[in-house]
Amino acid sequence: LSGGLPLGGNYSGDGVTNNFFDPNISGIGRQRVVYTFSNGGCADSSVAFIYVKPAPAVFFLPPSNICISSTPITLTNAFPFGGVFSGTGVIGNQFDPSIAGGGPHQITYTFTDNNGCAGFKTRNINVDTVESATFASIPNLCSSTNNYTLIEGSPAGGIYQGPGVINGIFNPSLVGVGTFNLSYIISNQCDSDTAFQTVTVIPSPTVSLNSFADVCESSAAITLSGASPLGGTYSGIGVVGSQFDPSVSGAGTFTIYYDFSNSNGCASRDSSTITVNALPIISLSNDTAICDGSTVNLTANGGTNYLWSTSATTPGITVNPTITSKYYVTV
Repeated sequence: LSGGLPLGGNYSGDGVTNNFFDPNISGIGRQRVVYTFSNGGCADSSVAFIYVKPAPAVFFLPPSNICISSTPITLTNAFPFGGVFSGTGVIGNQFDPSIAGGGPHQITYTFTDNNGCAGFKTRNINVDTVESATFASIPNLCSSTNNYTLIEGSPAGGIYQGPGVINGIFNPSLVGVGTFNLSYIISNQCDSDTAFQTVTVIPSPTVSLNSFADVCESSAAITLSGASPLGGTYSGIGVVGSQFDPSVSGAGTFTIYYDFSNSNGCASRDSSTITVNALPIISLSNDTAICDGSTVNLTANGGTNYLWSTSATTPGITVNPTITSKYYVTV
């Protein structure tokens, strides 16, 4: 505020603070301002009026998103007509996303009425961009690998494409040994970016394991053999080192595995089964007491072949002992 005489007085009134008048505080209408001067004992004051006119109401609704690759757009949806647009990327009444760059940008619409009062409205326009896609190196994969989940693409959320790739998983068994080109694509409604990478599938060893002959539950441990290439390891129920012990496994049919790794670090496995036959269950006639000179029939069941201590090979024998005797049978 100025114009008060003599100089050095004070202004007061609605909207007045430290000799400044703020129409935002006073409000609209005829506002009374008082200027007071004192010479130390006597004081006088004078009154003047300021008329605060209303600023025009302004409306502005810009598009929420635009692609950075789009052509300049004409800014509309602003009222009253005849105002001025301003902000990064604004030329006249057009917005150029290639000048503004990616991200949110503030655009202001200002309108000045016939009274010289101005109103404005500021809104954001977001310029969408596509991030640059990167594809880090993939380790060498063995041909025996079933599935490898691809995680080397960045930023997350893109799509992997290429031979052997299904839903972001690379399966070497679908393409075989060799070097293959893969791609990683980042896209949105505006544009896309693609990065490329190779993956090399190295051969896994060819492993074989011969079949095993049946063994009895009472057999001694057997040394496992017949696997190729040499130098691998055996595993499975009843396997201890390179031997199979039927007394450990018990009766039944068991799978024996053979694993071999080559100098590339690739491993393969083959398997074969071995059958452990259970011992026959023998039933014999009970002990009996007879008179000297009498005969008695002894019988055995549970097998196919029989050998008695009398050298008989039939399931049953007839004996005529003269003293108490024991008879044995092997089934």
